[in-house]
Amino acid sequence: MKTRNQLKKIVLVAICAMICLSCEKPEEALEINNIQTEEVITKTVRPFLHMSFDADVSEEEASRMFNEALQEYYSKEIALGKISTKNWTYRITTRTGNGKYDGTDGAVKSTVRFRTNTGWHYWTVYLNNPGDDREKGKTDYYGIDITFDQSLRWVELSSASISLKGKDKWAFNKFKVDMTKQMQPLSANKYSGSSLLEPVINPIAALDNNSANGWDTWDSRYDAANNGYGWGRIALKQPSNPPGDVGSN
Repeated sequence: MKTRNQLKKIVLVAICAMICLSCEKPEEALEINNIQTEEVITKTVRPFLHMSFDADVSEEEASRMFNEALQEYYSKEIALGKISTKNWTYRITTRTGNGKYDGTDGAVKSTVRFRTNTGWHYWTVYLNNPGDDREKGKTDYYGIDITFDQSLRWVELSSASISLKGKDKWAFNKFKVDMTKQMQPLSANKYSGSSLLEPVINPIAALDNNSANGWDTWDSRYDAANNGYGWGRIALKQPSNPPGDVGSN
């Protein structure tokens, strides 16, 4: 009889433990899902500006021409009332190798990971223009405008990846992402600081696939010759006018 009572107690304890575990697991899973939903926001965009430069054009000259085109674009957008403090601009720069087969006509996309005062944001951009991207020895500049769901106080570039689709191999020796106050759609004096991600590629990186639909990816976190993480922060100064006010560059 004593043994039977002890057995009943053991069974009762086991049932209670199972009930407790079944109650705890959904809450734990819900908490993880909430973190992922609130802190990691993923979106896809396309560049509004693309410029390609031959090897004999200096980086300074290419940047000057790019910034002029950038300001021309934003002056029109501001005039149309399309720009607010929710808009931020970053630039992607790639330089294709000089080898005979380094250029590609394959599709390329890049995912940039941003850290902001509201959490993590991942933006994927497709870097494709008919016939003029990633030619041998050329440097390609892409301007990307991203619109957040709310006005941000600051943005940091964390890391980035770049991917090639298909079997038309691509080799590159530069992959750079940057954000400066001069690039931003509002007046430069509304911002402070800058953010830069320029992983070391030594001496060249190559992407290729075994199938036409496959994607091969180079990620700054794992494939760069240095640590492959960005540094610096670009911040929006406290506006003297209400959020949404626009200015000229």
